[in-house]
Amino acid sequence: EHITFFLGAMLFWWPVVNGAPRLHKSMPYWGRILYVLAFVPPNAIAGFAIANSPDVIYTYYNTVPRLFGMTALEDQMIGGAIMWVWSSEMMIDVVVIMLGVMFYREKKHKARQAVSAHTHPVHHAGHVEVAG
Repeated sequence: EHITFFLGAMLFWWPVVNGAPRLHKSMPYWGRILYVLAFVPPNAIAGFAIANSPDVIYTYYNTVPRLFGMTALEDQMIGGAIMWVWSSEMMIDVVVIMLGVMFYREKKHKARQAVSAHTHPVHHAGHVEVAG
C-alpha cells in the first residue's frame, strides 16, 4: 500500500518538478499551475468527506490498538482535516512558487530582449543604425 502511494505521488509530481527522464516536452509553467490547481478541489472534497464522516470509513481501524487515547473516528477526523487543509495548502504554496518563478523568468527574458535590442544593429535599406 505504501509503495502504491509513493509511486502515485511520484507520477503526480513528475510533470510539476520536470523530473528526468522525459517522454515528452516539458510542460510550460502556466500548464503546471493549472495541473496542480486542478487537484486542489478533489483533494479538499475527499479530506472534508473523511473528516466529517459520522462513521469510521475503514472499520479495520476499530480493531487495532489505539494510540494517544483517540478513538478510530477521532483519528479519522484528524486525518481528514490534515488531508483537507494541510495538503490543499501545500498545493497552493507550490502554485505561488511556480507563479514567482514564471514571473521572474518572464522579467529576465524581457530584460535580455531589451539589452539585445540596444546592442544589436538594426538594418534599414542599406545602412546600419544602432537601436536606442
